[in-house]
Amino acid sequence: MLIEAVLVLANYSKGEIKKFLTITECELQFRDQMLFHLLIYTGARRGELFALTWDDINFEDGSIRLAKSLFQNDGGFVSGV
Repeated sequence: MLIEAVLVLANYSKGEIKKFLTITECELQFRDQMLFHLLIYTGARRGELFALTWDDINFEDGSIRLAKSLFQNDGGFVSGV
């Protein structure tokens, strides 16, 4: 299961992840909560999530296409494939 792999790599227990996500529900805006959910449950990198557009999300089959990344370069942000 993907979440198991993410937890092993991050060295966090299921309980720690659940507690963290509960705190985000109280402290963060919905957009930021979803960012952390996606980071944890997909294993995506931060730049991959920041580069997402609506075209990358398929609601019919419940999938997200991670085909590009956003990174900072010379004081600006650059999208790379």
